[in-house]
Amino acid sequence: MSLDRDTSPSEMSGSEKISIETPEQVALLFPLAGVGSRFLALALDTLIQTGAALALVMLSFIAVSLTGSGPFFANSTRQWTLALSGIGVFLTQFAYFAAFEAIWQGQTPGKRYVNLRVLKDNGASLSSFEAIGRNLMRIVDSLPGIYAVGVISVFLSHRNKRLGDYLAGTIVVYDKPLDRGSSLAFRGGDAHTVSRSGQQLTAEQFQVLEAYTARKYDLEWEMRRTFAAQIVERLSGSMEIGDEDRRDPDAFIERMVAEYRNR
Repeated sequence: MSLDRDTSPSEMSGSEKISIETPEQVALLFPLAGVGSRFLALALDTLIQTGAALALVMLSFIAVSLTGSGPFFANSTRQWTLALSGIGVFLTQFAYFAAFEAIWQGQTPGKRYVNLRVLKDNGASLSSFEAIGRNLMRIVDSLPGIYAVGVISVFLSHRNKRLGDYLAGTIVVYDKPLDRGSSLAFRGGDAHTVSRSGQQLTAEQFQVLEAYTARKYDLEWEMRRTFAAQIVERLSGSMEIGDEDRRDPDAFIERMVAEYRNR
């Protein structure tokens, strides 16, 4: 994959966009996340962290109050309870982001709510190593306690990167869910109907089709049809595609995605 900054006036709508070229040589546009959306995601995550930390502290106090009557037993249990509570609070504060981004493919609960996702610079999914690396730098980005270093870094970066993103080689983009009007938003129908083309679709090809389908409503109609035709042309080298499907590549892509999910 290759990653280039797209600044075409016709493709800008209030935020700069990153153009990522897939292995099938089809460019997909990802709007870069700005300071506002990232701050909102951080605020939601911080609220969750605070709630989890308070719950751990309350549970530790309850556990201490229920310790045995013997002084040695009570002191030993109290020490272990407080130690485990401290470890839990530490993990809640410092492992929260890395764990969620590694498990949820670049998203935390806050990022998922705001429709943001962390990707590598080449458009690939985030690995556990990159998730840990970018969040270790969060300690520096958060200085002096209000994320001033991170905010300044984002403003100075042409790809809206904080220091953690530079360290791990990542970017934060908008990752909008499927349009409610799309046929893919409905999971019903005959789950056993899979055409010959649908049977030939590979997991890698499906990822490209799904990425296009999730973002096509952000594109102008002509650009959308061009991308769809390019994708179908690339697929024709490895599967049988009829003339009727070539005439409406957008509908063909939606059908392929639905059939792959049925599989």
